[in-house]
Amino acid sequence: GLPVTNYVLPPNATIEGEQIAANSNIKTSKDNGDTDTVGVRFKADSRLYTDCLGTEIDQSKRICTGLATEEICASGTLSATASYIYNSFGINTNTERNGVGATIPMLYCYGSLSGVGQVVSQGIEKMQINYGIDTNFDKVADQYLTATEIENKSLWDRILSIQVALLVRSRDPFYQDKQRQTYQLLDKSITTINDNYRRGVYKAVIRLRNQEG
Repeated sequence: GLPVTNYVLPPNATIEGEQIAANSNIKTSKDNGDTDTVGVRFKADSRLYTDCLGTEIDQSKRICTGLATEEICASGTLSATASYIYNSFGINTNTERNGVGATIPMLYCYGSLSGVGQVVSQGIEKMQINYGIDTNFDKVADQYLTATEIENKSLWDRILSIQVALLVRSRDPFYQDKQRQTYQLLDKSITTINDNYRRGVYKAVIRLRNQEG
């Protein structure tokens, strides 16, 4: 129930909190060529208190919402960063191989309480993210910019939504003949290597409660 300023993690962000795993591999929001990364944070309350891997923050660090008669939450005053939970998303591979022995691109989530990454979905080959900026303070995104543009203009606290475009690839080769195609992921044009995989582009806009009030 409490929006947090700078919900989206800028590239120079410091990870702060009182229950963050020492080996947390949290990624910040960056343009990384064909494949972006995005990091977000929120304050845990008595209803939402896990990172993306399901690890729970201690009840003494959860903010009381006042929405229930009996809540499992902090009994005293918390520091400004005590309740922070971080999640980040990026493309990676692991030791798993497909039917022809090739690595499989995967979308990973990294949680600050768990300290490790977990596969969200297989076959996610590229990810592009643009950030919706409120330029006139009417709580509506007026334009979408890349992480680099946001950083250059110091607009991280003005983000209201994000556009996500994913290039999804089949786990195993699909076509009999090799294909070389160009795909448009938001403002990025991506040409694939000459191979036999089937691909498609999927897009979504995600609203963020990124500003106080």
